[in-house]
Amino acid sequence: MQEKRTHNVNLSLDRMKDALRYEHDTELASELDIGASTLSSWRTRGTMNYDKVFEFCVRHSLSIDWIMLGKNSQNSNLDFGSTQNVNNVLNRLKEVFNIESDVDLARKLGVQKNVISNWRLRNKADYSKLFNYSSEYGVSLDWLLTGFGHPTGSMDNSDHSQDKRIPLIPITAAAGFPAENNYQVSYIEDWYVIPDFKYVDFLIKARGDSMYPKYRSGDVLACRKISNDSFIQWGRTYVVDTPQDTLVKRLYPGGDHHIICKSENERYPDFDISKDDIRSIAIVVGVVRLE
Repeated sequence: MQEKRTHNVNLSLDRMKDALRYEHDTELASELDIGASTLSSWRTRGTMNYDKVFEFCVRHSLSIDWIMLGKNSQNSNLDFGSTQNVNNVLNRLKEVFNIESDVDLARKLGVQKNVISNWRLRNKADYSKLFNYSSEYGVSLDWLLTGFGHPTGSMDNSDHSQDKRIPLIPITAAAGFPAENNYQVSYIEDWYVIPDFKYVDFLIKARGDSMYPKYRSGDVLACRKISNDSFIQWGRTYVVDTPQDTLVKRLYPGGDHHIICKSENERYPDFDISKDDIRSIAIVVGVVRLE
């Protein structure tokens, strides 16, 4: 599974200083409108006021992903005005993971349903929870807060950014699908441009008849990689890579740290796999079929 991106408060503060060419913490504290002792406590406790940091990024056109994680380029032309709309931020979280209800979102964030309702009502969220969640699942903070770019961090703001090329790769190559979209050229069989597939990482061709009639052999499946098996949406179809084979199956919870794999074709029996055997996993979000 993809390794979780970690946040180091000291490195984030140092990047903020580097961006403005400050040499001393006192200069940064003044810029953030906090006391020097407060900044010192951030370093000691390993936490920070996220609102202050995001406001800093807004003022100086800096990428939040770069400040927080050292990811993407330092400078950004993002319009951070949309960060003031918490509804948009929460809806983007639901959209990228195909969550339909605030109840499910609250469960994933580890909060009560009324907490989400209060965030929407007050137009103010606990950004520490949103950051930790986004970091764990590899979601770009720039995208989450502004809607700009790609959920996994592509920083293309051209007029054609929504018409990105999606690589068609062999199903066996899904195992090595890279987190940052740095495909090995030898993997790619073709490129597709499908505007409606906004959050697709790669395409594969279905093979065999185990998923018939839902998918036919030769259908092109649009896939989005997920980074944590705790976010599996039971009953949905996934591409699962294991040491034995790469599978396209509906997934259901099993006992004792196992997952049940189910085919659409009733001639194929269900079987269990251990979560420990999952090397990578991607959800199927669409299909292209030629009659």
